[in-house]
This record gives sequence, structure tokens and C-alpha cells, in this order.
Amino acid sequence: MESLTPVGDTGAVKAPPDTIRWLQLLLGLIAMMAISSPQYIWTLFTGPLSEKLGTTLAEIQVTFSLLIVLQTFFSPFQAYLVDRFGRSS
Repeated sequence: MESLTPVGDTGAVKAPPDTIRWLQLLLGLIAMMAISSPQYIWTLFTGPLSEKLGTTLAEIQVTFSLLIVLQTFFSPFQAYLVDRFGRSS
């Protein structure tokens, strides 16, 4: 008699829960470092940008803050566009 495998069973070896948690933590930290670096490096550009554009530091920071807020709220819409018009399978 043939043995049947359950639907969805890929035969993959499952890691212990503690291993998965540490892996998720490590991947989360790497993702946060990748995402947050533009926000922290921005402070290096504010002085020269302010001098070049002839604006105050407050005006530049408000513009940057507005960018971060809008980027946050438009992320779901961007994801929809990527799903809709992204690379075809």
C-alpha cells in the first residue's frame, strides 16, 4: 500500500521554536539597519543643504519629516502598485 503525504507537506525539516525566534530577531535587526540608515545619515546633509539652498534648518527638517510621514502612509498604496504592475510570473 502506498503512503500518502498530507497536502502542503513539503518534507522540510522544522527548526526548534527558539532557533526561529533568534533568526527572526536577527533578520529584523538587519532590516531595521537597512531601512533606518537614510534617516540617520540625513543629519550629515542638513548643514550643507541649508547653506546651498539658503533655507533655515527648521525648513529642511520639516520637509524631511513630511517626507517620512507621507512615505509611511503611502506604503500600502505602493505595495498595491508593485503587486499590480510588478514583475510578471
